[in-house]
Amino acid sequence: MLLVEDDPMLADALSNALSELFDVSVAGTVATAMAALEREQFDVVFSDYELPDGNGVTILENACHTQSTSLRIIASGRPASAIVGLTSAMALYMRKPVNLALVYEQWQAHLQRKGT
Repeated sequence: MLLVEDDPMLADALSNALSELFDVSVAGTVATAMAALEREQFDVVFSDYELPDGNGVTILENACHTQSTSLRIIASGRPASAIVGLTSAMALYMRKPVNLALVYEQWQAHLQRKGT
């Protein structure tokens, strides 16, 4: 999983919780996330919307092409309608604070859709 979160405390908490199911790589910026997407394939790309050097939509647009079989999730405190450029084909939307049980549920549903 690529976890993109610029708040170090939240990134650490999410990484620790999600590491029970995923091997988690953390990026704090769009640039760092884009570099990670070039180097590695991820089963899940989970991005915050608001980042210091851009927004998570940019990351997920890239992941649609380079990580086409991944589960892509964007999280924000804003309503989904306020996230410019987000489409349902691009990513699932989750409202912050994120419900980790929902992340696990979506992962299981994603695996069933893929037939694995």
